[in-house]
Amino acid sequence: WENIFIWSNLIAIFIGLFGIHYLRLVHYSTFLKKWIIFMVFILAFFFPILNYLKFIDFIFLVKAYLPTVTLFHFSLFLCGLYVYYKGYKPARFYTIAWGSLFLSIGIFFLIIHELLPFLLYADYIIYLGFTAEMAFFGLALGDRYNHIKKESEEIHKKHLVLIEKQKEILEQKVQERTEVLLLLNEELEQKNKDLDLRGKELQEVNRAKDKIFAIISHDLRSPIAALNSFLEIFSLKNIPPDKTLEYIDKLKNSIRNLQMTLDNLLQWAAGQLKGIKVEKQTFNILGVSESCRLLLQDIANTKGIQIQQEIPSDLEALADPEHIRLVLRNLLSNAIKFTEPGGTVSIQAVKVEGSIQLSVKDTGLGMSEELIANFTQNKLIQSQFGTQRESGTGLGLHLCKEFIELNGGEIRIKSKPGQGTKFIIKIPA
Repeated sequence: WENIFIWSNLIAIFIGLFGIHYLRLVHYSTFLKKWIIFMVFILAFFFPILNYLKFIDFIFLVKAYLPTVTLFHFSLFLCGLYVYYKGYKPARFYTIAWGSLFLSIGIFFLIIHELLPFLLYADYIIYLGFTAEMAFFGLALGDRYNHIKKESEEIHKKHLVLIEKQKEILEQKVQERTEVLLLLNEELEQKNKDLDLRGKELQEVNRAKDKIFAIISHDLRSPIAALNSFLEIFSLKNIPPDKTLEYIDKLKNSIRNLQMTLDNLLQWAAGQLKGIKVEKQTFNILGVSESCRLLLQDIANTKGIQIQQEIPSDLEALADPEHIRLVLRNLLSNAIKFTEPGGTVSIQAVKVEGSIQLSVKDTGLGMSEELIANFTQNKLIQSQFGTQRESGTGLGLHLCKEFIELNGGEIRIKSKPGQGTKFIIKIPA
């Protein structure tokens, strides 16, 4: 007992710190933590200091020390009950350990005060209590270890779940960014396509502009120059009568060619600027064909070309008659232009399976595969000189194809160089 205050203070420090740490009083109760620290200070420092200074009698000091130790241990027991009540499961064995010690002490006091009958092992009841306390402390440590392990596993699982969620969020963000980038890329590609389309349209406009300037500078200037030459000849006033008639015929032909060129140019320009209006109606094909023949008969006569028509008088079609008139006029004019003097141009029309099939055939120079391909692909055809150096714009065939298609029909070419040309038109009946 002389050294009780030397070893007991170390035990008090260990038990107090162990209880605070094991029961997690920092988390569950700050007040209880401070109380246990206060008790540790009293037992580990206050009593040893009093004993060292010899202010109080040693026997009295020991008598005061033992109840304080009991209060300290009972405080730890109550702390265990409190944190267990708060849901901390590892506190159960810790509380049972202190409870077994208090139970053995209580039984011992009841026996020595003869409140309980004397037992064979009554002298060892305190030791049994300490043994049980140590055993339950061992279970408490094992339970704490399992609890920490379980918490670690739960934390690990939570971390895994958090990582998976973050991964999903990241993948979703990546997918969203990817979708945004794809949309932006599609928009960019569409804008590039639009720019390419606008570029092609601009090229077409430039080609159209160049075509108009070429027509004005060459194809219109040539017939106007011819007209000017005829006027200068007539101004001489000494032309023989037979030559006068010849010049008048040539003058008429030049005027007709100029008029057809202007008509084609105006029709083509109108189509480029505001589109072509189609007014379908039922009309007589022979009447339209005959008007074209009469218009160009003098030019054909000049070259000695015979124009033949094989069209039933009652044959009718459903289309815009002015469009069909322009088509036949251009095809007939081309046929005369590219046919050698003394040749033949024929116009035929028959009804085939609910449609009208028109054809204009000549015995002229024919067309190359390149010209036919340009016609099929809707490209403007370079103007060609006729058999007698007749000029043209190259717009006529382009207009023919466009007008026929606008009226719900189709046009194709059968031709070989040197073997003549045949245009076949199919329009609704």
